[in-house]
Amino acid sequence: MLLFQSAISKAWVPYLQKKIELNDRRTIKSTIRKISFVYFLAVFLISFSGYIYINYFIDRSYNGSIYIVPFVTMGYAFDGVWKLYNSILIVEKNYKLYTKQVIIIGILNMCLTYIFVNTFGILGAAFSTLLSFFIGFAWNYIYLSYNVNWFEK
Repeated sequence: MLLFQSAISKAWVPYLQKKIELNDRRTIKSTIRKISFVYFLAVFLISFSGYIYINYFIDRSYNGSIYIVPFVTMGYAFDGVWKLYNSILIVEKNYKLYTKQVIIIGILNMCLTYIFVNTFGILGAAFSTLLSFFIGFAWNYIYLSYNVNWFEK
């Protein structure tokens, strides 16, 4: 999932800059929705493939990892969508908010990982990653969509 979202992120920035120059924010919003759909479709496919692979090709002692794959994959899907929104902050030169978000979410992830690993083991680490990336995504989405109404300008 990380390789997939990394490739999309590299192609996204030039596309985003061109659309901003044309003041075509509605297309940007629509494209983010389409990419998000593809990410979450990939979550389903990777999780299902991981289930098949772990269940039939890996030693039975690793069967517990079947439950980890969907959490980590979903987390990185939210991270991918978060990066799309982060690119808007960077292109708009809102470095202060971008930096604040990355630091706060990083600290949150460390704290949640510590708490959840002690309680749930390795599944807690996967869940803390999912939760942290979701919060980062939600923060950017709410900020750009409602606080500054970026897509409506």
